[in-house]
Amino acid sequence: MNDEVALVTNDRWMKEVDAQLDDVDRDILREASHDGKLKVRVMNVREMLESMKNEEPQKFKKLKQHIGKQYGHVIKSMDEFEAICSAADGRFKEFEEVSKAMTLSQACQIRVWRIQDRMTWRAVARAAYRDGFFQRQWHPPSNQLLGIALCNKASRFWGEKATEPPWN
Repeated sequence: MNDEVALVTNDRWMKEVDAQLDDVDRDILREASHDGKLKVRVMNVREMLESMKNEEPQKFKKLKQHIGKQYGHVIKSMDEFEAICSAADGRFKEFEEVSKAMTLSQACQIRVWRIQDRMTWRAVARAAYRDGFFQRQWHPPSNQLLGIALCNKASRFWGEKATEPPWN
C-alpha cells in the first residue's frame, strides 16, 4: 500500500491507542506519517522481517545476507535474525550499569508506569528522569534504550522478563 509506512519497534505500547506515549513517541509517529498524510503501521522486528520475507522476498534475502556478512556467519533461523536486528548499540550496556542501582521502591514504580499506566519505554525513562532516579541525568530524558534497561532490571525483581507479558 503506497499510502502506508512502517514504524518498527518492539515496544508493545506504541501499538495501543490508549497507551501513554512520550512526546518524542508522538513526534516520531507524526513524522513517520508525514503529518498525517500516510497511515503508520507499527510493527515489531519479527513482524517486519516476516512482512519483508512475504512481500519483498528479494529485499529480505539481500538484508539477511548483508547482516550475516556483518556478523561473520550465515543466519540460520528467524529467531537469530530477529535478535541481531533488535540488538542495541553499546550505549545499552551503559544504561544497564545505571539501572543496577535500582531499589525495590523504584522497581515498584517502574512496574506501575509500564504495566498499569501503559507507558512506552521512552515515557518510563522520562518519568524516571523527572523523579530523579539514581541522582543522575541522562540525555535525552526520554531515551528509549534507558527505558528498556529500567524495565529489564525492574522486571527481574519479580522473576519476570521485560520482553514478555505483562511487561511487553
